[in-house]
Amino acid sequence: MRGSQKGFVTLLQKALDRKLLTFHCVLHQEALCAQIFPPECIEVMNLVIEMVNKIIAKALNHRQFRALLDEVDSEYSDLLLHNKVRWLSRGDVLRRFVACLEHVKTFLKSKNLKYPQLEDTEWLEKLHFMVDLTSHLNALNRNLQGRGNTALQMLEAVLSFERKLTVLGRDIQRGTLSHFPSLRAFREAQHDHTLNSDYLQGAIVDMQTAFGSRFSEFRKEKRHYLSLSHP
Repeated sequence: MRGSQKGFVTLLQKALDRKLLTFHCVLHQEALCAQIFPPECIEVMNLVIEMVNKIIAKALNHRQFRALLDEVDSEYSDLLLHNKVRWLSRGDVLRRFVACLEHVKTFLKSKNLKYPQLEDTEWLEKLHFMVDLTSHLNALNRNLQGRGNTALQMLEAVLSFERKLTVLGRDIQRGTLSHFPSLRAFREAQHDHTLNSDYLQGAIVDMQTAFGSRFSEFRKEKRHYLSLSHP
């Protein structure tokens, strides 16, 4: 679509002999930004997916785990199968994983599957942080996929989220965690644990920088988009 030599936009601009207002697919941009996490957080995500797949990949394991959740009247009757195509779907996997965490530990132990990370407070801190941050990203994703949205409305939603990231960073810095319920609950349960605020805030700043870079083109032409919506 946007190839520098033979892309549709390039050919159309040559045919019209003028520059066009263009921008990358908003949903695609947001999906790319969703991948801007520190390597350690990506490793947390990958390990969770590994554990989930070990539980549900084998039919017997899957049935036994569901039976365990039913036995303890868990809020969830199952874990979600990881969708390798949609990155943001992993946020739902994380949320359910944390909700079933103690039962996951019990089940893995019964299968003699050892994951020392499940007892590591630093690893668990990143896990709960990812639960909350992917939840915010999923909310943005649902907003972008709303029916009838114009390009301007979608781009404004992204810029609004970029401003929200500033609020999230301050929330981490101040230690209030008003926007991080999972991380807050984890901290309250770990009475002697001090959050690595600098690391977590840095992850948010990196994401904010990614959003700013990927949508810089829209900022330059925002006045033109506004004139199209409100002539």
